[in-house]
Amino acid sequence: MLPPFPGFTPDAFAFLRALAVHNDRAWFQPRKATFDAELRDPLVLFVASFLDEARRRGLPLTGQPEKSVFRLYRDTRFSKDKRPYKTHLGAWLTPSGDKAEPGGFYVHIEPDRVFCAVGYWGAQGADLRRLRQRFADDVHLGDDLTARMAAAGARFDSDEALKRMPQGFEVYDETPAAPFLRWKHFLAILPFAEADTYAPSWVQTAADFAEAAMPVLDLGR
Repeated sequence: MLPPFPGFTPDAFAFLRALAVHNDRAWFQPRKATFDAELRDPLVLFVASFLDEARRRGLPLTGQPEKSVFRLYRDTRFSKDKRPYKTHLGAWLTPSGDKAEPGGFYVHIEPDRVFCAVGYWGAQGADLRRLRQRFADDVHLGDDLTARMAAAGARFDSDEALKRMPQGFEVYDETPAAPFLRWKHFLAILPFAEADTYAPSWVQTAADFAEAAMPVLDLGR
């Protein structure tokens, strides 16, 4: 049993701001204990508390607190950018608990960019086609989800879209579904201020959003 989420502190965001300036092992290694205490450990506790809240509400999200948190270390093997560390933290919970599953709940911790998201990121092949088919079958679905998420204070969005209609969906180019059929990701996103994360009750606020955004997760179920 883990203790409840205590909230982050301003020092957590100060650490990430400093890491963005001093993104090297010589700076980070002597401060790793601070990173663990201010960032990784609280995020693990957030995940554990969120999972408890999800079970209480019957939300189809699961995972393991330690393993659901993404590593801080960047994979630089095939990148020209050799900075060793990310300057944000994130965690990903899914219906199966498998982090490779494209649909789920994501929490992102970064200076001036804190948010939670529910939905599908990185779906490919048959999974992506099945998601698009939902919008083709109900051409007003995208507008309906946009309105429902706006009512919850969130947005229904994609940070990537095709310029042309995907193959097999060209016939829907003149329908209300057209913009959504070009999306590559399907996410409900709710931004937060850094100060929102200082309160232990942020877990309940995040769970409120996840519950309201279940229609987006239901797209692929």
